[in-house]
Amino acid sequence: MGDVPAFVFDTGSGWVKAGLANAPECFRCPSLAGVHVLDYGTVDASPMPLFGADVEAVQGGSPEALEVTRPVNRGSIANWDFLEQMMLYAWNESQATGERFDVGDTPIVFCDTPLTPAADRERVVSLLFEKFNAPAVYIDSQAALALNATGSTTGLVLDTGFGVTSAVPICDGRELRSAIARLNFGGYDVDQLLASMLRLPFDTVTQLRSVSSIKEATAYAALEFYAEAKLPPAQLEKTYALPDGGSVKVRDPRFRCAEAVFHPDHAGRPAGTPGVHRLCYNAAAASDPQFRKALLENIVLVGGNSLFPGFVERLQKEVSCLANTAVKVVTPKDRQNATWTGACVIANLSSFAALCATRDEYDESGSGVASKF
Repeated sequence: MGDVPAFVFDTGSGWVKAGLANAPECFRCPSLAGVHVLDYGTVDASPMPLFGADVEAVQGGSPEALEVTRPVNRGSIANWDFLEQMMLYAWNESQATGERFDVGDTPIVFCDTPLTPAADRERVVSLLFEKFNAPAVYIDSQAALALNATGSTTGLVLDTGFGVTSAVPICDGRELRSAIARLNFGGYDVDQLLASMLRLPFDTVTQLRSVSSIKEATAYAALEFYAEAKLPPAQLEKTYALPDGGSVKVRDPRFRCAEAVFHPDHAGRPAGTPGVHRLCYNAAAASDPQFRKALLENIVLVGGNSLFPGFVERLQKEVSCLANTAVKVVTPKDRQNATWTGACVIANLSSFAALCATRDEYDESGSGVASKF
């Protein structure tokens, strides 16, 4: 593959991270697709769909102008046509300045979710070879790639993102698939809870972004939830300035919304639904006993839904209590983009070419070459 850098796609439910593996940082855009709506609510299929920030820009000015969807929903690909077009959008936008390569010039690394069905991986392989004309393809799970970003080969990756939270035990570079603990719960659900608590609208992507901004500026994870709940409201109050010139005062919802990550029943999930600490413990407990200590001593925390102040300390406390032993939580730099960073590490290895499926292999075996990964 010579001196041509690979191109990395990490297509999540909330965000797309994309870019050349030798770039200093990734391009990020909302994982959104929007199609124009004509009068009387009918969808106009003739104009090209919009993607990413373009969707937010149009819907922000005219909420009824677009029908908005997520090509990836709760970690699963929901619309393959929109996924392809969104990836092309990210390809072009990520190379708007600086070094540029055309589709077909570079190997492609695709990051998928843990427990992705084999049929979906095969379809991704076909997409990359047929539509992107990739000379070579490499696919790995987001958790394994995030662990690579830390330089480790053994660890328990807790990835809590926009729509999915998963605890993935990895031993000597191999995922223990039977021990993976997964929950369709993430930052979107926390945002929805906060909007309900503050009685804010939550119907458009612009409104969602507004609530998410309030969360990012004010929310935190309490080390002791019930002690925090006893504090005077005035001591908790924080004012957030809204873009329209107004403001909103946030008191106990600051920590109550984050508590739902540990107790999803606070956000309307059934009683007993495991939070992040139980997912970690359950994944470690289901792993081979000889690896449990090493897993609990290297809990790698990634994903934007883990960025609450106090989250690391609370997680460490709760998992330690469940496991009845000391645990260590590791936080990679820029952890909301850790998967993309880890994929770049792989793509820059001297052995990367040997890890890939090549065009010749695809021509010979078809999408079944996905079994290589």
